[in-house]
Amino acid sequence: MKFKIPSKKLYNAAAAVNKVISGKSPLQILSNFLITLHEDGYVTIEGSDVDNALSIRLETTGYEDSGCICIDARRLVELLKELPDAPMELDVNLENQMVHIATPGKDYDLAGVDGAEFPQYKKDEDEDTLRFEIMGSAMIEGIENTAFAVAQEDFRPAMKGILMDVKEESVTFVATDTHKLVRYINTQGKPGVVTNVIIPLKAATIIRNTFSTEDILTIVKTSSGMTVANANCRFEMCFIKGNFPDYNRVIPPTNPFVLTVDRQQLIGAMRRVGTFVNTAIGLVRFTLTPEQLELESRDLNMNTNAHETLPCSYEGSPMNICFSCPCIGDICSVLQTPEVIVRLSDPARPGVFLPTENEEDRDLLMLLMPMSQSDY
Repeated sequence: MKFKIPSKKLYNAAAAVNKVISGKSPLQILSNFLITLHEDGYVTIEGSDVDNALSIRLETTGYEDSGCICIDARRLVELLKELPDAPMELDVNLENQMVHIATPGKDYDLAGVDGAEFPQYKKDEDEDTLRFEIMGSAMIEGIENTAFAVAQEDFRPAMKGILMDVKEESVTFVATDTHKLVRYINTQGKPGVVTNVIIPLKAATIIRNTFSTEDILTIVKTSSGMTVANANCRFEMCFIKGNFPDYNRVIPPTNPFVLTVDRQQLIGAMRRVGTFVNTAIGLVRFTLTPEQLELESRDLNMNTNAHETLPCSYEGSPMNICFSCPCIGDICSVLQTPEVIVRLSDPARPGVFLPTENEEDRDLLMLLMPMSQSDY
């Protein structure tokens, strides 16, 4: 088994696949890449952590024979990272599993493992198989807009992922940790099916880093897992089983008071005022008047306090309401419009954060629960 390939081309694929591999895998073999040279001259590099498996297909510039070998992932990535972009040849002796790597003026030898020992976690298609297509931009934007709101607590397993709620005319991505909730609707493509799946955060991150917004992704869902694929990449994952909260029920139908404030000014002020919060609760109080937003924070234990005012537009009754400083920062970082709209009703009910204008075929909404003013 022998093939030639540009070193940086192999490095880019290996670095992407390496993100799947777990440093604490119960199976030693899963610390390796499975590299397979196919009879058509294409080579695939695959990695797995039992729950996820990513395979990337590459075109070679020359090859002899076919076969497969397992190569230590960490060692190969570190080597490829340090090599200049140059032609590379991998020559594998399938009898003794030795791998010879050669580039101009450089030679390396390492021991591999029989590729037949690498476990396969392909999900067999069954009577529950569902296949549809989704725009890469819809998938990636959905993950990017919602990932920060995924719950971290183990006692809420269904919330430790992103809900992908697929309808015939749209796809909705939702994440919540009960304190904040993000809902992103994309109507760019028409999936033509109705289903839903909860994507674990690690799997969502791999999808975001592997695929392109220009791709058209083929999704295959079975009763036990889901595959996301384009022409050269195939990602298999186990989804989270359980019931995701009914997100539509917690979104207020009407919040009559409207605050409009410059996003960058709010981000800067929250960073400064946030330096003075009680780190145990991270609370900042908002005082709203028609033309001015006051931000206040304090930490009685450290005898610190901060106060800033920002120009704003506010339509509604004067109000004091407290929010988590880190959560406001996360929300403003995801919103991309020059100004942020916050719709409110009273200090005990959630605020709805919106961009001033959604892009065509997109609808982004973020909800944040207020904090108790008794903690201020």
